[in-house]
Parts: sequence; C-alpha cells; structure tokens
Amino acid sequence: MLSPAVGIADTKPAPAAKPARPAAAASAVFKPLITPVRISYSYKLGDVRRYKVLAFLTGHFPPFAAAGSPPIHVMILLDYLTTVKKVTDKGAEVDFSVQDSKLCLLEKEPPADSKIIPDDAPEFPIPLSQVQQMFNAVATIKPNGAIANIQGGDNSKVKIDLGIDLRKLFLLTAPITFSDKTVKTGDEWPFDDGLLGSKAGKTTYIGHLESIAGNGKRISASIAQRGDSQVDSKLDKEGNSTDNASAIVGSLVGKVNLVGSAQVEGAADAGGASGRVTTSKLTMTVDLKRTLPDPDEPGKQQITDIDIKARFYVQPGAPASKPAKKLVASDSRTPSTGKRPSPHISAKK
Repeated sequence: MLSPAVGIADTKPAPAAKPARPAAAASAVFKPLITPVRISYSYKLGDVRRYKVLAFLTGHFPPFAAAGSPPIHVMILLDYLTTVKKVTDKGAEVDFSVQDSKLCLLEKEPPADSKIIPDDAPEFPIPLSQVQQMFNAVATIKPNGAIANIQGGDNSKVKIDLGIDLRKLFLLTAPITFSDKTVKTGDEWPFDDGLLGSKAGKTTYIGHLESIAGNGKRISASIAQRGDSQVDSKLDKEGNSTDNASAIVGSLVGKVNLVGSAQVEGAADAGGASGRVTTSKLTMTVDLKRTLPDPDEPGKQQITDIDIKARFYVQPGAPASKPAKKLVASDSRTPSTGKRPSPHISAKK
C-alpha cells in the first residue's frame, strides 16, 4: 500500500479484469506463514534503486525557532539514488546519492494525511550541491540491515539539531535491523543501531514481526519497531558531538523516542526471505536541552530547549533503469503558480 505522504498514482487506464484463476494457480495466493523465517535485505552487486524520503518536523529547534517563539514547521524531501558498489562477507557497500531535494518552512503544521498545498510551502534556499555534501554517504550494510561502516556526509553545513545525525536519513530506506534468527508472527528481538544512533546502555531498539505471508516464491511482511535514546552528548563550539576533552564546551541531554513500521516484500528461499522496504512510516518525539557558550555574552552559557515531533515517510521511487516520470503536484493550482510540486504527488507520463 502506498503511503499517503509520497504515494504515486499511475495515470494509465485500469487494466481489464482478468478471468478467475484456475484451481491449479491457487498456490500463488499469499497465505499467512506459520514456519519461522529468517528475513534479510536484498543487496545485489550493481543494483540501482530510488527512494523518496519525506520528513515533517514541528517544534522548537535551532536555527529556526527559539524558546518562547511559535513552533516552526519544516518539511524535508530527499530523492535518493542508491547503487550497490560491492558485496563481500562484511556486507554490501551501498552508495547513497541525493538527486533532488527540497527544504520548506511551512505556514502551519502539516495535516495527518500529509497533503501540502504548494502556496503553504515556501522553500528555504539551499543549493543541491550543499545538500549532497551533507547527505551523500557510502554505507556498508549487513544482510540484516546492521550498519558496519559509514563514510561521507557533513552535518556542519546546515545545522538542524534534532538529537540525531541527519546524515543517517538514508537509514530510513532500511529502518529496521532484522533478527539473525528465524522469526514468526508475534516475535520480537532487540537490535543495536538505527536512526537514533548506537550507545550501549543509552539506546535500545526492539523489532516486532506483526505479520508475514507468502506463496512459496514471494513474501510480504509487516514489521514494527520502537526505539528509545537517552541523550548525553558533549559538544564542541560548532555544536557537534565530540569525545575530545579539549574541545568540549557544551552538552546536549534529554531523550528521543521512535516508533514506526515498514512493509517488506521480496523473494522466498529455503527457510528464509530477502527483499526491500516498499513503504515505511516512523514517528519521533524529541525532548532535549542544549547548552553552549553564549556568543553575545562571553563567559555565560546559552541554554536552548529542543522539542520536536517528527514524521518520516519512505517509499521507493521510479525504477532507476527507466526514465523518471514527470512529477506534478496533486493540487490543480500548481501549474499556474510555477512553483515546485508538493511532496504529495502523482505521476504523469
């Protein structure tokens, strides 16, 4: 099912109804799986995929809103192109490259259905090259989704302090680390790393297999997660986390909670299944306090309260091997405004 936030509606005419399948084809129908299955992500050498990552952030956070001011509403839209460069026993080396981006300051909090009227979404001008310097990364990803290594990215260009590393938004394309063991519907398992980072004793994640069905060749699974992070970071003068004692001038403390779900579809094999995320939605709440030297009053500390409610949506885009479809806003007024489309889009050939 397509997410309401980034759903793509095909404009092709609906195909004619197919005749009922004969009894011999009944095995193609997806049925709930009872036997435990080991689930993994599918990364094959040379695979090229597209993902759309959409985030709505509401609250008070630097540099957009100060304590006591009205909450700010921010929309971030990233169009990722992912390429599997190498596959070894350590995992798949995947290049995440932002092909298009949009950062908007919204007039009001986005509605539950995430439909945004273009006139309500003035863009915050950031060159694509700068966004790419910040978000482009190469990650080595294990079959279960655990991150073995990350290279690239730079969060010093645009500082949006959320208590998470924005460079890691690509993790939303594989948001849940699967269990290394076989699981069945209802099973839960802990994992160590995710969007909230990884700190022993301070960050915890739980995965939950809500349902899984298959037909012998394909599987479809609904998987939930929840994560909790107790943030206690030391900051340098730029506001970035640091372990260098001589560079510490401030702190970031508080808590971050994350809940969400993902739909995974893929191929089944003997005792296992490997696939990719088809849709995903996560909700995050942030309650932090940042302390840094006051730039206007030397010798004093500046305390900033950071409170955020965020929604993240992920969906694969058009197949990378095919020409990208022209995207137009679902609001009929868009063509006359000359503005870029909202994230709620339909595809037009």
